[in-house]
Amino acid sequence: MNEFELQFSFSAAHFYHQKKWSPEKNRNTFGLCNLLPGHGHDYKVSVVFSDISHQDLARNTLLEIKKEWDHQHLNEVVETFKSGEEIPTTEMIAQKIFKKIHEISPELQPKSLKLFENESIWVEVGPNLSIYT
Repeated sequence: MNEFELQFSFSAAHFYHQKKWSPEKNRNTFGLCNLLPGHGHDYKVSVVFSDISHQDLARNTLLEIKKEWDHQHLNEVVETFKSGEEIPTTEMIAQKIFKKIHEISPELQPKSLKLFENESIWVEVGPNLSIYT
């Protein structure tokens, strides 16, 4: 099977906040990233898939994710971020996108996903990888 890579970008806001902590501990730990209403990024996503026969499905799946998340506040649209169960770090956002690909289209087999917050801050996730930068 031949691999292929697709990319997309989206703009979204987020802020770091641990609901179990006091406001003071959140401010001390997260600094400016804890200020409401949050801050935004122009994220870039690159996904490598393992089967070129699913190229159209992969393109449509990524477009669906982009439509759902583009110009949104991630703390308000992603349930585990909204509930405070997880903090929307770059690493967690990448994991959410990777999982969402499989939720939307279970037959897709993404090999890896890179999420760029900017040119120097990015992460890569995959089915057999823990997060690494």
